[in-house]
Amino acid sequence: MLSNAEFRKIVANILRRPTPDVTAATSLALSSFDRAKLAAAVLRHFGRKPSEIAHARTIGELEAILFTGQEDRPASPPPIRVNGREPESNAQPSQPLPPSFGTAMPSALPNMLCGIDLEPVASLPEALDYWEDDFYKTVFTPVEIAYCAAQEEPAMHFAARWCAKEALRKCDPRFATADYTELELTRTETGGLRLRHLGGDTPTVLPHAVSVTHTPQMAAAVVVLGAAPDNAAAAPPPDPACVECAKSPGELRQSQARLLKSTDAAGQEIWLCTACVSAGAQPALMGFE
Repeated sequence: MLSNAEFRKIVANILRRPTPDVTAATSLALSSFDRAKLAAAVLRHFGRKPSEIAHARTIGELEAILFTGQEDRPASPPPIRVNGREPESNAQPSQPLPPSFGTAMPSALPNMLCGIDLEPVASLPEALDYWEDDFYKTVFTPVEIAYCAAQEEPAMHFAARWCAKEALRKCDPRFATADYTELELTRTETGGLRLRHLGGDTPTVLPHAVSVTHTPQMAAAVVVLGAAPDNAAAAPPPDPACVECAKSPGELRQSQARLLKSTDAAGQEIWLCTACVSAGAQPALMGFE
């Protein structure tokens, strides 16, 4: 295993800084690519998956996880639900996804979430062998590597799949800390695109709509999750308020929080604010107010 000094040299190289500038207080608020490169290095040298280190905010917190094992593991969340129902799929994941509601993008449409990502193709690291490179093995599945490596310009196809994963993480907060290799963009028999979750024994086809585009310079993806509710479920409560803190939308705006439409254990529609969700509540996601 690496020593602490050797690990900081690797971090300094990823961050493009002199090694002495990397301290315990160095922030891990990195670009998505730099974060993925760091995760690849951690997986190679420490055997820790990206989801195990996702909550580290500084180099000091990350080193506490890697060198002393002091960490707080997230609680298991409920199964994925859309409009109070589990989506149809070819299998249900046997392992729950870690909860994180900080990156969800609110929508003006009821029961609709959307995520988008745009990346320069040149941002992807160069590799002589995609199958053996740490970054590509940590970010892409064997199916994705096989497809992209066979294309005339692999980089832009890899970039499009990166964007699809990032857009999914922004669209649906249940995937915000999922390992990249648990998320897969594949083609259907008719040539269409679909997203799969590989967290269980059998892949799960996700209900999210996905569209990607790319040129040799740029790649982009959009992911949308939505369900058309019936008339009874479509109307929000007359005066929605968080069931935990009882704050209204107007009060929550002062703290940049929003109301989240959810279901309780009995399947009844309730409202929770994002602040209370982050503090430990685990609702079934439906949409934002």
